[in-house]
Amino acid sequence: MKYWMLIVFSLTLQGLYAQGSVSDKKKQAKEYIFHDRYADALAVLTASRQAIRDDKEAQLLLAICYFQLNELDKASEILKPLASNERPELPECLLYMAKVYHSQHQFAEASNYYKLYLRQIRKDHAHRKMVIEEIRRCANGLEWQYQTSQIVVENLGRQVNTAYDEFAPIPSPNNSDRLYFSSARQGNMGGLRNRFGATDEKLGHYFSDMFGCMLNEGNWGNVEQLHYLLNSPRHEVLLDFNKDGNVLYYAKGWDYNNGEIIVDTFKRLEDRTLSSTPFQSQVNSVAGDGQLYFYNDTTLLFTSRRQGGLGGLDIYKSIFRKGRWSNPENLGPGVNTPFDETTPFLAADGRTLYFSSNDSKKSIGGLDVFKSVYNSRSKTWTDPVSLGLPVNSAGDDAYFRVAKDGFTAFFSSSRRDGMGMRDIYMVYFPNYLPEMDPPPVVAVQVAPATPAKVEPPAYTQPAFSPVYSGLNAAFSDKETNTLDQIAQLLLEYPSLTLVLTAYPSPGSSGGKGAYLAVQHAEKVSAYLLKKGVSSEAIYMRGMGKPASQSKSAVVEFAFKGAADLPIKGKVPVIGDYYNSVAPGLTTNKDLCYKVQVASSKGEYANPQAASLPDIMTEKTPHFEFYRYTLGAFERHADAVQFKNQLLAKGFSGAFIVPFLNGVRADKNKVKQAVSLFPDLQNYLGQ
Repeated sequence: MKYWMLIVFSLTLQGLYAQGSVSDKKKQAKEYIFHDRYADALAVLTASRQAIRDDKEAQLLLAICYFQLNELDKASEILKPLASNERPELPECLLYMAKVYHSQHQFAEASNYYKLYLRQIRKDHAHRKMVIEEIRRCANGLEWQYQTSQIVVENLGRQVNTAYDEFAPIPSPNNSDRLYFSSARQGNMGGLRNRFGATDEKLGHYFSDMFGCMLNEGNWGNVEQLHYLLNSPRHEVLLDFNKDGNVLYYAKGWDYNNGEIIVDTFKRLEDRTLSSTPFQSQVNSVAGDGQLYFYNDTTLLFTSRRQGGLGGLDIYKSIFRKGRWSNPENLGPGVNTPFDETTPFLAADGRTLYFSSNDSKKSIGGLDVFKSVYNSRSKTWTDPVSLGLPVNSAGDDAYFRVAKDGFTAFFSSSRRDGMGMRDIYMVYFPNYLPEMDPPPVVAVQVAPATPAKVEPPAYTQPAFSPVYSGLNAAFSDKETNTLDQIAQLLLEYPSLTLVLTAYPSPGSSGGKGAYLAVQHAEKVSAYLLKKGVSSEAIYMRGMGKPASQSKSAVVEFAFKGAADLPIKGKVPVIGDYYNSVAPGLTTNKDLCYKVQVASSKGEYANPQAASLPDIMTEKTPHFEFYRYTLGAFERHADAVQFKNQLLAKGFSGAFIVPFLNGVRADKNKVKQAVSLFPDLQNYLGQ
């Protein structure tokens, strides 16, 4: 996009200075535009209303400013009269009319204006090839436009994104409620600088610094710059963390395309020096290699324009062997093309690659996000598949990374409905992405030990009395005392997970009952969060049926992770030491299989589900979606049979989820528990 702007203004500037009669304000506006200072150019142009009213070129400049500042309706209002003639005086108005429609995903209209522009320019015009590629992208967009998707994409909001540039989001490897990113925004170290790094208050731009933010009560915010010894007046761009999160890799330079790659090990302040530790590898950052991604600390992916590639930016890999990084290897034509392939991310399975490409044969705009899977037998990559709308857009969509939970992802985008140049977005997938399971580890087979069953103590009351207060009622003194004790326990033992199990009031059932029930659990969760309890320490379940002996909604408490703590045997654990208000439920066994059928931001209203057994919804404070599961089985084989029945009933995408001590378990947790629960081997082998 910027390249087109430079071509347009290299032409219009020549005409401008040759005329000699154009106002100083118009000259100043063009200078601002040439340096991407669109807000300043807009201020100059709107102050000179006479030039705007009588000068078509000034009107075009004003429209371009509005376009670059994401005010598409205002840009369109100015461009339409300019483009109304069969042969407009300024053909570029057709080009920008096409860009406006393209940005609004009105692909047919955009294609028409691109074609009109082609008719106005010479066959050897520098724009011709690029415009033809944009027409191809519009054709791709038309194919995607009417395809439905259950994927949800949300802007992280004004607490994180600004009118400036936010990009390269990286989820914390250790904390799901933390996110790191880079941003060139007001307030960054070094102030406004030109492309050579010199201070320039008039035409300069802010250089990128590294930031972190946190998730609090469902909203991302609390943005803070990383340490001042990490950020500097130069560009700093966060690249990645190592597997354990105790090593940070970032790029530092006077421009984005060359510099050095730095390794930081989070030393104490008194141990730091003014010099940085460079990353020793085959990556030549001075020559433009960059956008590193580390898989398991032994495989490095990066992008490069080095000789021998397929054209543009290509993705390469390097392997760490015998204390050094191997010579880079191009991923080949299965992934790379003559266009740009960039910002690689390799999923936990080590086979599924996400990356961005502006290949006009597949893209709908600039860079789009694609997915390819490595076939270890043929040693080839599958044909990349676009993630489609709404992940991809007419802008540049890049830096895509899936979070460890397998349900969410982050990326940055320059789509024109954002707040600035690029914004950071979050993706919610309706189903778990299986590629986020690590590859299986081959272990020596040993006969499974028979787990020793400990007889539960004969409780007459649960260790922590349940909460019965309504959604809008205050907690009683007794309930407040119970919650304060729980908060103290969770703060004292951060490795504990609190399991809140809620049952709806009589008269509620099905998806509505489960949704209403979990809202009671969320009320309890909100109280504990205000007491300083981490959102990572709370897991909520809402059951679809009321507790048999209760006349109101009820929330009961259990804990997970107490086995190695002094409180073992002293707190309720689902499956052990658990005296539930709803005895006999399979969901309260130490091992249980259920089948997930939906993920939603609210109530699951499928009427078929109301007649099916054991509907339950799950929720965590840091995840916006409610997950709905059906059935409850102690044997994997029974869960498989039930899942197949659901698929036959039209529950597409249904999949089995194991629960250990009441909490959803990923495959890593399942592998650790196989010796205690041999039936889990059937789940791992499915």
